[in-house]
Amino acid sequence: MSPIVIIYAQLVKDGDKTIEQVPAHIKKEVKKLLNAGEPNA
Repeated sequence: MSPIVIIYAQLVKDGDKTIEQVPAHIKKEVKKLLNAGEPNA
């Protein structure tokens, strides 16, 4: 998992950002990881 995706996941977990504030390419990467069943995604 790329560091930016880890940061994104942490921000969302902490409630600092909403999904709408996240750049599309990061959302796509996260969705891909979630669909792949990546732990801690």
